[in-house]
Formats: sequence, structure tokens, C-alpha cells
Amino acid sequence: MTKYVRGSERRWQVRVLPAQAQEWDTFLHVLIIGEAPVEASLVREGDREGVRLRRGEDLPEKTILFPSAPGERLGAPKTAGGKLVYTKGLLKRFAPLARVEIR
Repeated sequence: MTKYVRGSERRWQVRVLPAQAQEWDTFLHVLIIGEAPVEASLVREGDREGVRLRRGEDLPEKTILFPSAPGERLGAPKTAGGKLVYTKGLLKRFAPLARVEIR
């Protein structure tokens, strides 16, 4: 990965670990760039989690939700000659990601 990142950009690193080891966990990160005030709050609706962003009175509030229930394990990718090999049906395994909702 470092061969794709300029040396001058390799100053920051974030590591996140769950409070305890478990089979499934979700993490949500909100990075705020700039000086405009942003309020971020965790949202849980059924089997989805996300964030509600409030960016002042002049901008609309936004809520972003994504599936948070465990899905099928993807396993190791198949490779040949150092390149990823497409496996029939692989993209269907990512279908739950299509349930991301922005409102």
C-alpha cells in the first residue's frame, strides 16, 4: 500500500480495535475536514447503523445508513500470477452494500 502513498502523506495512521474480540463488529468513522461546525451522531434503525450529520442551519441534515448485521464470509480472494481472478457470483456477495441509504 505504501508504494501508492507519497512519503509526505505517510504521517497519519489510525488503528481501531474492538473493546473485546468477537466474531462480528462494526466501525463507523466520521472525518471532518475544514472549519465549518459539524455535529455527528450515531443512528441505529433495525439492522442498519449510520450517522446523522448536522452542518449548521443553512445546510440540510443528512443521514447515512448501512447494513450492520453479519453477512456471509468472503474468504480469501482467488489469484493467479499475482492478479485477482474474477469468480462467478463474487459481485452478488456484495449486494448488501447496495442497501446503503442516504437521506
